[in-house]
Amino acid sequence: MIRLELQKALFKSREILTYGFASVVFCFLSFWLGQLSLQILSVVASLAFATLAYLGWRHSILGNADGGQGVVEVTERAITYFGPYEGWKLSLDALEVVALSSDKGIPSANNYHWVIQTIEGMFYTVPAAASGAQTLGEELAFLPGIDLQKAARVIRTRQQGVFTIWRRDVGNEFAPTNSIS
Repeated sequence: MIRLELQKALFKSREILTYGFASVVFCFLSFWLGQLSLQILSVVASLAFATLAYLGWRHSILGNADGGQGVVEVTERAITYFGPYEGWKLSLDALEVVALSSDKGIPSANNYHWVIQTIEGMFYTVPAAASGAQTLGEELAFLPGIDLQKAARVIRTRQQGVFTIWRRDVGNEFAPTNSIS
């Protein structure tokens, strides 16, 4: 029998483990195959699986906590949060600042919140441990110049404070990806 904590950790890391294992297998296959074309194909597959493992690792860092209040839903460039006391829906086009904030006390992944400021100056928060909060990081990745690596570093190293990871600049405007010109 596997301990419950280990079982949860393995389940959360299944994407990383699967793609990482596939990457290693294809890397070894590239050395054992005799034909050059198969070796090249194995190297390409190995790099593809390594990239998928890296993206899975980044995804797990941003959404690794459990038990936060509320539910986050991301659809068509809009973020919706259903919390115990409030709920709201925002378009990505309305964002001015995106930050990551830690609560006071002992920092843990459950103590972090996404802080979103709109163009109108309103502030909204989403617990990083809320159900579906990992999809928020995926949607925010479309903002030009966002530093999700900084967010991952902050959560991984358990730093305290408010960390701005994206700010709209005058030259940092972005248009919907499916706009018609």
